[in-house]
Amino acid sequence: MKIAQTIVVVGDIHSELALAAAALDRVEEQFGPIAQVFSVGDVGLFLERGDWEFLTGPKKHRHPERSGEIAAAWKEWRWPLSMIGGNHEPYQWLREFASQRFGGHLDYINAGILSHHVPGLQVYGLSGIHHPEHMTFASGENPTGARPRQWVDLVQLAAAKKVSLKRLTYYKQTEIDRLLALPRAPDLLLLHDWPVPPPHVRGSTRRPERDIVERLAPKYVCSGHHHTPAEIMLGPSRFIGLNIISSREELRRRAVSPGWAAIFSWDGSELERCAIWPAARRLPVV
Repeated sequence: MKIAQTIVVVGDIHSELALAAAALDRVEEQFGPIAQVFSVGDVGLFLERGDWEFLTGPKKHRHPERSGEIAAAWKEWRWPLSMIGGNHEPYQWLREFASQRFGGHLDYINAGILSHHVPGLQVYGLSGIHHPEHMTFASGENPTGARPRQWVDLVQLAAAKKVSLKRLTYYKQTEIDRLLALPRAPDLLLLHDWPVPPPHVRGSTRRPERDIVERLAPKYVCSGHHHTPAEIMLGPSRFIGLNIISSREELRRRAVSPGWAAIFSWDGSELERCAIWPAARRLPVV
């Protein structure tokens, strides 16, 4: 008799590691022990003060004083975590993955097959977001004249403030090609951005994520980024959009936003959706 394992895919955490851990404790109370946690990006593992220098966006969102609490929560984290990157990460440690930086209990991928601890489960992932003018490493203005060829080159240029930090958040055409060369029909595909425009984004054009989903035809696709829970069928694939862990108002109450996590069961051969957690009263129609 096969014993099903509980698999959890979580939405954006944005450095709220302690709240995420408390939420997963509640998930275990309801669904049993968690075998594996997957993240669709924007975990925000800014473990040291200097890591915040790689946070994209306005400086007002950088909080180096929080690194102590984030590091403490990560030290107590007790579930295997496999993630793709979003657009708010310490990418100097991820694009050229330094697993030892995270204590050796984090798995990450820029693009391709994502490592994890569940035998037989096939998971693909793509880190980052789309920018049509930055689909190659050497694209974009570069005042130094250097032509980066890989992530390590871009990380060095960004660290020296010779290119924008945002360039570390844009995936490349070679990474899309790597994904599309993989066997079809994985159990789970993780993307940070959605394969379809979310309800609140108007005038959006077709994006590479949709092409990836249509070509690979995964059983499930999970994304974050837009902080909106949603479900829709895209051909044979069920797309699940996940919420941010907590809105500003909910964070004051240490409450978890509806639709932050998708709960699955895995019996060794079939991945099945169990629930969207916390329950969202109504999922938007995309």
